[in-house]
Amino acid sequence: MELIAIALFLLLLVVLSRVESAITQSSPLVLRTISERPENRESSLLLTVLEDKMRVLVPLHFGTQLSVLSIAILVTHLSLAAWAGTGLIYSFLVIVSVSIIFRQLLPRLLTQNESEKKLVLLLRLFRPVHSILHPLALPLWKVLRLHRRLHEEVENHRQSEAEEATGEEEMQAYL
Repeated sequence: MELIAIALFLLLLVVLSRVESAITQSSPLVLRTISERPENRESSLLLTVLEDKMRVLVPLHFGTQLSVLSIAILVTHLSLAAWAGTGLIYSFLVIVSVSIIFRQLLPRLLTQNESEKKLVLLLRLFRPVHSILHPLALPLWKVLRLHRRLHEEVENHRQSEAEEATGEEEMQAYL
């Protein structure tokens, strides 16, 4: 039973990591062109990626972390059951290998060429998963959005103060 669950979480990890890799490797300009094609006009996730990547990336990261944690727990359970003395070391090695191969290497290899075209396809696969992960990751996304908005307000306030100070200095220089 654990092996089936590990296989399912591995599959989920690869799919989510491929979507993330395709998003990060894609050119916004090419994505905008693709989104304007008639067959892609209904792709709301593609538009979301263009408008606010974090709305898609936060649920992606949440699902990826959930997958990695689940795999880690299940592999550790199996390793400790099979090898009581050294099971922890074996499980650590397996999890590091899983992370390198299924989280980093394989997704990037599969999306490095024509990532924009692959992203359109992957977003269709990701839509049902996103509908599950989005409500779970929504509080985290809202906190991140609030933090970004507060940071932008502080930066805008600093810029306006700097512009006012510069304007006053220029007026003093003219006098």
